[in-house]
Amino acid sequence: MKVTVDVGPYLLEEAKDVAAESGRTLDEVISDALCESLNRRRVSQQKPRNEKMPTWSGGRVLPGVNLDSNAELLDLMESERDSERRERDGVRVPRTRG
Repeated sequence: MKVTVDVGPYLLEEAKDVAAESGRTLDEVISDALCESLNRRRVSQQKPRNEKMPTWSGGRVLPGVNLDSNAELLDLMESERDSERRERDGVRVPRTRG
């Protein structure tokens, strides 16, 4: 659908630059920008979800567990301490790290 819109000269020049750099048409850049703006607005108007994170007994991290390091958490989950539980429960987890 064709629509006439007044756009400031600096904004139009920036949109043209984005179109040229990305290999898209000016129409595509403007449509994408409008869609992104409307989606952001829609998300900001949604009611916040008041869900609580699930917790387990104790509510504390066990000693030696570093929640700031994904690598350390993975190593801990694949450690011998955890392997005893997996064997007891019959869970087989393939080892992907060398």
